[in-house]
Amino acid sequence: MVCAGIDTGKRKLDATLHRRRERLEVENSPEGHNRLSAWLREHGVKRVGIEASGGYEIDIVAKLRRENKTQVRNGHGRRCASSSKIRFR
Repeated sequence: MVCAGIDTGKRKLDATLHRRRERLEVENSPEGHNRLSAWLREHGVKRVGIEASGGYEIDIVAKLRRENKTQVRNGHGRRCASSSKIRFR
């Protein structure tokens, strides 16, 4: 199963794939959400861990649950990233 980790912030979302070097940084906006959602689908991601941050994750979580039919868990984004040896800024 392909998993991803997402670190959320007010202005951007940083995503990485578990045990892979691929990562994506997008704006935390409807356009960025569309781009991230498509990227996750392209990579066959079925589970996403999100590092929740001040409610900035609410819109992307709703979109991923609605469109990608992925399992989304808050509070697990950095854990996935650390196992992928990717550091968020």
